[in-house]
Amino acid sequence: MYKEGSKHEAWQDKFGSQISIGLALCALKSPKKDIPKVKELLSHVSDASKKNLPDFYSTLLTVIDQELTEHAFKPSLEESTLIEQVDKDPSNLELRYKLAVLQSKEGRYSEVIESCL
Repeated sequence: MYKEGSKHEAWQDKFGSQISIGLALCALKSPKKDIPKVKELLSHVSDASKKNLPDFYSTLLTVIDQELTEHAFKPSLEESTLIEQVDKDPSNLELRYKLAVLQSKEGRYSEVIESCL
């Protein structure tokens, strides 16, 4: 990619999607699982460029999409604990706030609103 990219004037047009997918995978596999960053990076990959990706990057994109889907439906241990505590004591605003902050860090804003109500 490097040798070919150095000869290509518009390297970003040719390799930008591949770079974004690689960086999105790194953000997803990091200890913090930076989901908003993953979504931002994937937003740079157009539908047209997805059709022209090499098989390796198409596979990576599929893996990332699967992990994002699993993550969307599987709350973390910390979130599960907070949800349990809020269910037990719905009037505890501090617990609701902690739950909302945790959800907002993951970009799940509709859930944040629900947690605050």
